[in-house]
Amino acid sequence: MHIDTITMARARLAMREAVRYHLFDPNVGLVDFGHPEHDGQIAWNELAVRIHVKKKLDQPALEMASARGMTSPIPPFIGGFPTDVPEGTYRPHATGWGGWWSPRAPNLHQSLNSPMHGGISISDEFHNAAGTLGAKVIDRATGAAMILSNWHVLVAEWTARPGQRIYQPGRLDGGTFANVIATLTRDAMSVNIDAAVATLTGSRDLMSDQLELGAVTGVGQATLGMEVHFAGSDFPERGLAIDLLSVLDALNVDLAIDRPPVAARSFTPAPATRGAPAAVRHVSRQEEELVTR
Repeated sequence: MHIDTITMARARLAMREAVRYHLFDPNVGLVDFGHPEHDGQIAWNELAVRIHVKKKLDQPALEMASARGMTSPIPPFIGGFPTDVPEGTYRPHATGWGGWWSPRAPNLHQSLNSPMHGGISISDEFHNAAGTLGAKVIDRATGAAMILSNWHVLVAEWTARPGQRIYQPGRLDGGTFANVIATLTRDAMSVNIDAAVATLTGSRDLMSDQLELGAVTGVGQATLGMEVHFAGSDFPERGLAIDLLSVLDALNVDLAIDRPPVAARSFTPAPATRGAPAAVRHVSRQEEELVTR
């Protein structure tokens, strides 16, 4: 579905209003703009402001929770767009926990790769976790080769500083100090984008491709209905999944760690593969700006 620039500008204004009144509601985990769902099916010819709640409440429970200040009713329209209220709980993709652990049974995405590709396991040096290497990018200012991934994968903590080491594979997949392949350089969380880059150390080559998908073909803008290929360590039994992008400009607060919530911008796929790592065939323009700062 094509969205003209005027409609998109109106949508961004509606999103701001929705974020202002609803994003920090304790029962709300995500606010986005895109196609609504009816009876579990995406309406590809409709647009809506979507406010994702952790639990849908019936009318008596909603009235009671509203009276206690625990949540607030969601209006049928915001900024001229209808609202949709899906139920769901979301989390950053990087997985792991802080206790004793055993590496997962590896597949290509979870193993040590040399040369490296987009779509493989990485983590920072401090967390027993594994996220996904997004793509190879080049710093226009210095010419340095870098990794593009998420803030919650490369940075992970508000106290992290540039120079933090990045492992491939991630620690959850057996990565150790011997597997350092990059160091954290900068991130875009200051402008509410869940993205970061790390400069490669040169210990291993990184190809400009995606494991099992092929070469990165350029820079593009995400659009509703765009075919999205998913690849990464969360697909050990099948490796890849294909879906359609159903939502643009998702804002969530699930990246808050020991400080007030932060609205972080991301893209959301259709329901079947939500939470899966998206393989980068095109670097988004917002992420390109992060690389070139």
